[in-house]
Amino acid sequence: MAVSRAIPIGGAGGSNEILIVIRAIDQATNILKNVGKGTKILGTDIKDVAAAWYLASQAVRVFSSAVKAAYDFSKEGAQIERLRETGTALARGFGVDMAEAVRKIKAASLDTISANQAVAATNRLILLGISTDTTQMAKLMEIAALRGRAFGIDTEAAFDRITLGIGRLSTRILDDIGIVIDGETAYANYGATIGKTSDQLTENQKRLALTAAIIEEGNQLLAISGGLVLDNATAFTRLETHVTDAMNAIKEGTANAVTPLVTGLDALLFSTTMLNSLMMTHQGTVMDTAKTYEDYRD
Repeated sequence: MAVSRAIPIGGAGGSNEILIVIRAIDQATNILKNVGKGTKILGTDIKDVAAAWYLASQAVRVFSSAVKAAYDFSKEGAQIERLRETGTALARGFGVDMAEAVRKIKAASLDTISANQAVAATNRLILLGISTDTTQMAKLMEIAALRGRAFGIDTEAAFDRITLGIGRLSTRILDDIGIVIDGETAYANYGATIGKTSDQLTENQKRLALTAAIIEEGNQLLAISGGLVLDNATAFTRLETHVTDAMNAIKEGTANAVTPLVTGLDALLFSTTMLNSLMMTHQGTVMDTAKTYEDYRD
């Protein structure tokens, strides 16, 4: 907007110069006003861009978290699958039906341990040389469940103490959950059934002796206490176990679906490196067995 100003006395030339200055000031004022409006618009645009960038970054973060969660979920499923398949093959090698062992062990615990835990328990019994009899395995789990209740620990923890005590031939470890057994007496009693003295028993035979003594003592305790019964705590534990079994099954299925993608990604990213490594590994062999040009000419 033009500003009216009085022109001072000073002649026509001076008046023209003053008019030019005034017009310049008016133009500068208008420019500054427009710049101010433009700055406000620019500020609004910057805010919109910043908001869009923030939303985009949040979306990327959520997507990255989802991808990582899916990866970890599938990885756990692969580990569960490995345990089951390895355990099944191991059990088969010792004449044990893994499916039967899992079924009996879960039933003995009143379904308070997961199938995954039952597989691990079976593997432990086999590898420690404690038992390959599924009925005996189930009995040890039942005793562990009762002992666990008496000592305020879960069944799996009590079972681990029992198998560790037998595996290490340590009655002191068994004492931790109230299993008081005289080792020498157990060895002598078992030795008498196979025509040997306690000194003649191998370590594996001593483990069998401790196992027999624990089952005998455990059966007496089960008879006195009325055995395992369903209670409120069991209901909660069984629900958690069923949820765990269901989630583990989903994880295994997810692992089967995601593994081809992981394998392809690994090959895409590192196949060249692996190929170079293999070539370096066999370089010496190639050089030692390669023929010279003279040999080829001949």
